[in-house]
Amino acid sequence: MPILPSLDIVIPFHPSDQAHLTRLLQSIRQQDYAHEQLRILIITQGDSEEAKGYGLLAGDGEFVCFLCADNVLVEPHTLTTLVLGARQSSVVGCYPARYAYRTEDTALSR
Repeated sequence: MPILPSLDIVIPFHPSDQAHLTRLLQSIRQQDYAHEQLRILIITQGDSEEAKGYGLLAGDGEFVCFLCADNVLVEPHTLTTLVLGARQSSVVGCYPARYAYRTEDTALSR
């Protein structure tokens, strides 16, 4: 596997999302990305968009990934795949093209 750059993961968080956050953090721990290259920033200030801005200012990674507390990284290579794609000189950003829905999600929360 190639040496991967440092990656800040910014997660806007509200205390009501604790159960979701726990599940997300478990999925991050299961990633094949070198854990010493990851920095998780859980931001509680402001709304979701403001929290992303605070996280961007607080981070110092070569790359940044924005996740919501209710996200889950289903595949163990999700972060690696996104960063390797983003490292290509013609790419300015990456976004997953596939989603998995939880059975408890309603049509409005998907």
